[in-house]
Amino acid sequence: MTNSPSRILIVKFSRTTILGHLVAVIVLAGTVCQVAVGQVAVSISPSLATLATLATQQFTATVTGTTNTAVTWQVNGVSGGNSTVGVITTTIPGTTGESLYLGPASVPSPSSVSVTAISQADPTKSASATATIQAPSRSGLTFFVSTTGNDNNAGTQSAPWRTIQHAANSVHAGDTLQVMGGVYNESVTIPGSGNATAGYITFESVPGQTAILDGTGINVAKGQQFGLFTLRTNSYIVIKGFEIRNFQSSTGGAVPVAGARSGSGCAGSMDVGDPGGAGDTSATRAVARGAAAEGPGGNAGGGVEGAAAAGARTGGGVAAAGAGAAGAA
Repeated sequence: MTNSPSRILIVKFSRTTILGHLVAVIVLAGTVCQVAVGQVAVSISPSLATLATLATQQFTATVTGTTNTAVTWQVNGVSGGNSTVGVITTTIPGTTGESLYLGPASVPSPSSVSVTAISQADPTKSASATATIQAPSRSGLTFFVSTTGNDNNAGTQSAPWRTIQHAANSVHAGDTLQVMGGVYNESVTIPGSGNATAGYITFESVPGQTAILDGTGINVAKGQQFGLFTLRTNSYIVIKGFEIRNFQSSTGGAVPVAGARSGSGCAGSMDVGDPGGAGDTSATRAVARGAAAEGPGGNAGGGVEGAAAAGARTGGGVAAAGAGAAGAA
């Protein structure tokens, strides 16, 4: 403040934010002047990515010029994306601006999609990356399992294997295992992985049939957690078209899970039904109407165990109702 006998001149400085712009507002003798001090900007990394169908890709958005660094993610202009162009998570918990994109189940037309991060502080500011979706090469073979088969067979349609576990131990990247309709009373641990070059390892019911994985008589010891389908550190795995049922335990601390997944890299979904009542430690019925897919990225769920898991409840709390980075494709 400056004082003189003839006049009083008041100069006031303040700071504010208007649509994400940091602005200095100067009030000088009744006249308002605004001087821009900072401006919101958004960048995204990587700007280009190529991935297989049902694979994952992490994107990171960096926002400057504001303390509000939150962004909204879109795929081809659709918030969160959709099954046609792929889906993308909100920012991964515990990170700054990181999100996980899950490619669609089939190559879209055109094959490239735009992944966009939009500043929540200033929605006029955004950055985009281009993701190109490719079908993984399929150099693998198709094998078969039947309730009338034999694990000493060749695994062909006319001479199928008997157990899904034997098949899981035998297939390689790019292979497809088709399981004929019927009830299979076994727990399956998948030891191998597919890859982006050779393709996914696919476990599926024969089209038009339903293979049922039944947990009757399979015990879960105290402290154990495994599923009728169990994956550890696998990637590029697709499981679809199965009915999973009757996996239960009355032992405290033993958690039955229709499909269990531990480690990183899970993305995808499995539809479930009839999860059991409060206090029922059973995975009574899980129908895989969709697919459970393991991609190469990290688990946006923060280390949650149980991707493609369904129906396990202890005391009314869901012990493992499924984990995935990006939801259903």
